[in-house]
Amino acid sequence: MRLLRSLGLFSKAPIRVRDTSGVERDIAPIEIAAKLLLPHWAYPHEHATCADRDLACDLDLTVMRVEARGMVNNKPKTFRADLSDRALVVDVGHTRVVHTSMARTTAYPAAVVARAMTQGLITRKGVVEPERLAEIPGLVDRVLAELANLGVRYTMLQS
Repeated sequence: MRLLRSLGLFSKAPIRVRDTSGVERDIAPIEIAAKLLLPHWAYPHEHATCADRDLACDLDLTVMRVEARGMVNNKPKTFRADLSDRALVVDVGHTRVVHTSMARTTAYPAAVVARAMTQGLITRKGVVEPERLAEIPGLVDRVLAELANLGVRYTMLQS
């Protein structure tokens, strides 16, 4: 992406180019980049349409592994969390709506934490880093349980 950006392909400022018939036209590089790249980045699905447009939606997936190694009581310890998630297609009335994996693995946890805040389970004020939230007793288990109920499952291993 840095290379494409450094080449100016995401610029909205028009440049003059000659079309195939020899006519010079002004066009934004981002329009050319979008026309060429977006078909290769999409995951079309014949049964999923966006609620606000009649186009195939992206059915994404998320794969993540977090591994931590260290010493606990002078013994080597490894903790590992794995996540594999796919987009979810949901029928809402007469429309099929896609809940992208990116939304399920970012917005869902944020919503669970926001709910915990409104219920008084998180009392810290101001900006709280996510790793600090893990220090609150029971919060990680609650977040993981609520995400599992929504179909987002993590596998946690220790050795």
